[in-house]
Amino acid sequence: APPEIEFRQSGDRVGVGSGSAPAGGAEVWAVVYRPGLQEVTVQGGDNRGQVVRHVNVVKRLRRLGDWTGRPVLYALPSGVADGEAVAVLVQAKSDRRILTAATN
Repeated sequence: APPEIEFRQSGDRVGVGSGSAPAGGAEVWAVVYRPGLQEVTVQGGDNRGQVVRHVNVVKRLRRLGDWTGRPVLYALPSGVADGEAVAVLVQAKSDRRILTAATN
């Protein structure tokens, strides 16, 4: 079974629980993103003046560490701005599949 992900009330740490780790282990990633719709007016080129819409724009990606099937507590990235959110992914090292994910 995949591990559970629990964001701590303090907001600066996340716990990844125990579970069946894939052969070769897994990595834990934090994705800082701006949730929802973002509209950007193109400033140059052939699309100048057009409005482009993006959803859930990723601002930063940070590797938190390895996960081997045992519970681990990781520090979340600092400097998450107002209006941004964090998603945590547990990804198999061998085939890169996502084992589980959660958002704060």
